[in-house]
Amino acid sequence: MNQPDLASLQAWMQQRVTAGNWAATADDAEIRAIVVGSTNLSAERRVGIYATSYVMRLAECMRAEFPILRALLGEQVFNLFVGGYLSAAPPDSYSLYHLGAGFADYLEATRPKPHTGPGTPEALPASLARLERAMAEAERAEGVEAWPGRAFDLLAVLEGREIRCRVPPSVRLLHLDFDFSEVLAAMRAERQPKLPPARNTLIAVARNDYRVR
Repeated sequence: MNQPDLASLQAWMQQRVTAGNWAATADDAEIRAIVVGSTNLSAERRVGIYATSYVMRLAECMRAEFPILRALLGEQVFNLFVGGYLSAAPPDSYSLYHLGAGFADYLEATRPKPHTGPGTPEALPASLARLERAMAEAERAEGVEAWPGRAFDLLAVLEGREIRCRVPPSVRLLHLDFDFSEVLAAMRAERQPKLPPARNTLIAVARNDYRVR
């Protein structure tokens, strides 16, 4: 067998590693044809170390982006959700910022069927993930910090003159089935959050002075 060139080897290694450890098999002739194994560590396990490390890094990023959901569900359940999500939708972006963009939709799509309606326990993970993703987006998006200050023209309003207002890109408006205000307060106080009450809730997530509220 002809040895592949360096660029081909790099492309092959990237494909195998980024496929994740869920794509690994116990007997892979392709890996053995390229990677040298030993009595202590087979070729498959050598590649598997890198693939597993890659998945663990992705899971670490998900834990950092969704700390409230992780605290509420517990480590084991959260890891199961993340593992399912990464298996169903492996990342295809150069930036880890996009990794959690579809997490809420995944949790909504995979919640137990039939759905028992809004505000029920199985709907909570998707709802909270949607809130935490909105917070991450608000933190990263263009905010009002660099905008020129301009006083609101109250006289123009009273006179009925046309006024144009716009919402900055750092604002996210959500309609959720749970009231997470006490959960957020508990996390800020470094307390274990309790399950939130089911309540029709409108939320505005915004950043001002580089703080997301």
